[in-house]
Amino acid sequence: LYLLKKDYLLSNEYYEKALPFKIDDLDLLNNLGANYLKLEQDQKAMEWFTQAVMFNEKHLESLNNLAALYLKHDRFELAARHY
Repeated sequence: LYLLKKDYLLSNEYYEKALPFKIDDLDLLNNLGANYLKLEQDQKAMEWFTQAVMFNEKHLESLNNLAALYLKHDRFELAARHY
């Protein structure tokens, strides 16, 4: 609901409350990263995308988001590893 309203901070509060129960939920981790990306908190976004990829190195959405973030910061070699 908060995500639909584009209230990314409040959305992340609820996502983070769910984490202890779903720590390996890749979509949850990716959504946290995506929200932080929308809030222009790139470092936090990168941490959540990386955590998702650590659980499953083939999670395409997290890989794509991580690569796009690396490109945004001109880290081309790292971006290429994730595409």
